[in-house]
Amino acid sequence: MRGEVILLSRNIKISGEDIESWGAQFVTSDTTEFDVVNDSIITRFGKTMIDNVEFKNCSQIDTQKAAIRFENAQGKWSSVTNSAFHHGYGWGINVKTSANLHFANNNIFFFGPIGVSIGGGAKNITFDGNVVAHIQKRTTVEAGDMF
Repeated sequence: MRGEVILLSRNIKISGEDIESWGAQFVTSDTTEFDVVNDSIITRFGKTMIDNVEFKNCSQIDTQKAAIRFENAQGKWSSVTNSAFHHGYGWGINVKTSANLHFANNNIFFFGPIGVSIGGGAKNITFDGNVVAHIQKRTTVEAGDMF
């Protein structure tokens, strides 16, 4: 027999509304834009510092749009610590072409089909003391034979 106890509640809560299984998303990225006034290119660097936050009903079903994701966030350090991510419709955490991220002591619970994805182009990522549990296979028609 085996049991697990994890904290799924925090004081700060980000809760997605269930509209056709599309919940909230928290996205960090770097962007480049053209400054017309100064005739120059500006790069804006995304940075996220999250500690002791609860994310509930976040992510979008059958997509890579996770509850929290980092896409092309390479310029600054970001940190996600002591937080709870639970009962999402899709992926829990997605890191894509990003760098300098620190994930520590988080609970990622009841997502599907991916709890945590650290994909291509990701570098300098620490993932320490996190719990990833109860990840479900896809159940929708669009999933086909994929799990």
